[in-house]
Amino acid sequence: VQPMLHANWIKVVFVAHIEPLAQPNANHTHNNMINATEVAAAELLLQDADFPKDYVNMQHPDDYIVIDKPFVEYIVNSSAHHNRLIVRVCWKVNDDKYIPMSFVCDTGAPTALYLSQKAYKLLTDCKRVLEDDAGNVYASVHGTGSAAVEPTPPGHAPANIIGLKLLMRLKLNLSSSNFVFENIQGYF
Repeated sequence: VQPMLHANWIKVVFVAHIEPLAQPNANHTHNNMINATEVAAAELLLQDADFPKDYVNMQHPDDYIVIDKPFVEYIVNSSAHHNRLIVRVCWKVNDDKYIPMSFVCDTGAPTALYLSQKAYKLLTDCKRVLEDDAGNVYASVHGTGSAAVEPTPPGHAPANIIGLKLLMRLKLNLSSSNFVFENIQGYF
C-alpha cells in the first residue's frame, strides 16, 4: 500500500502481483488452464452471490411491480469476496404510481446509469428514458437532472447499476456500517 498525498486528499493505491495458478506441462493445454488473472477478472463481474439471498437473477422479487408509495432502501450486502452496496429506489412513472428497482452502486462505472433490458423497456415505455436529437440516451432523475443511460454490460447483466457520476450527484455518504444518498428526494 502506497499513500499518495494531493492537497487535502489521501489516495491509497493497492498493488498486487498476480501469477498463474498452474504452469502448462505435457498433460495440460493452455485452453484447460485457469490462471489467477482469469479468476480475478471473474470476481469483478456481478454474480448472484453479490446480492441478498432473497434476490433472484440479481433483482428483488418485488422489483418492477407498480406501487402507490415510493421508498428508498439501502442494502449493504457483505459476504466472503462479495461486498456490494445496493439501493432499491422507485421511479415515478405517473402522478401517483412508482416502480421500484434495485441498483448496484459502482464507483468504477463511468456512466451515470446502466439499465437492464427490462428496466430500459419499462422506463422507455413510461417516458422516463428518452433520446435527444443527437442520439444521446438519458433519464431524468428527480432532483438531480438528466443522467446518461447505457445498457448494462453483458458481464453484469441483468443488474442495474448507478455509476460514479450519478453517485456523486446523489451525494453518496458512507459510514462504517451503512450508506445513504444525501441528495435524493424520495424517488427518481
